Amino acid sequence: MVKKKVTLLIICLCLAASVELLFSYSQSKNQSEISILEGILNKAREYCERLNRIALYFTCMEDVSETIYEPFRVPTFKSGWKALENNYVYDYQLIKKTETDKIEERRFLVQKNGKKATGDEKPLSTERFFFETVVFGPIGLFGYEAQIYNNYSPEKETTSLWGRMVYVINTVPRVPDKAKWQYGRAWIDKETGGILKIEWNGTSLGNYEAVLKIAEKLDAKPLIKFESQYEYEKNGIRFPSRFTVNEDYQQRSPFWGTGARVINKSKLIAIYRDYKFFTVETIVK
Repeated sequence: MVKKKVTLLIICLCLAASVELLFSYSQSKNQSEISILEGILNKAREYCERLNRIALYFTCMEDVSETIYEPFRVPTFKSGWKALENNYVYDYQLIKKTETDKIEERRFLVQKNGKKATGDEKPLSTERFFFETVVFGPIGLFGYEAQIYNNYSPEKETTSLWGRMVYVINTVPRVPDKAKWQYGRAWIDKETGGILKIEWNGTSLGNYEAVLKIAEKLDAKPLIKFESQYEYEKNGIRFPSRFTVNEDYQQRSPFWGTGARVINKSKLIAIYRDYKFFTVETIVK
């Protein structure tokens, strides 16, 4: 039986256009708060424009681990389920020679489940979730066109992450039923506008209908959480350090009457390390 993957695409397209950005704010908001938020969004948009124009060539090691519970795992139960675990180590490469060139993302399998592999080029071998071009993820939240379709609100004015002062910003689609961009919660560098961390809203992932079908069979509510962290920096651009997906469902328990329980279906962790940078240049127009 062939298992269907739930496709999670971190594909971000930013179109150059001279369209005035519109923001919807509550009338109760203080004008200074609005100015601060506009300043943050302007910096984030400028950062995404640099990222969109970037010429890139880098390599790193990508450690990917995936655990799938069959049929699912109830944390309070010690038996009744089994886990399928796979671990992959890839030599990861990403090349984008010019602004208009297609992004080349390549993986060479170095190790699988602790055993040395041939080092041949292989596609990502995960079974539940697929992801790509994580480095460009911020454009989907704060790029020029994304800011036209999303609303933004500050959660915390300043806090610290990896020694950087950041703003925590929530994004939601202007029209939820017609959302065309991903959305969630982001940590933005106060000084540079670089995006350090994103907690993506699960409903904005690609092929979310497949998740809903699973939830329907379980008579449950999906609790899909995925997160990108960008701890590494080179020439003003942030690069991925960690990407995670947790696939859980909140199910009404047949044992607890009206109570509910959270059951685990899968989890995925990708760790990025040992970067080697050959080209990180913003193309100036």
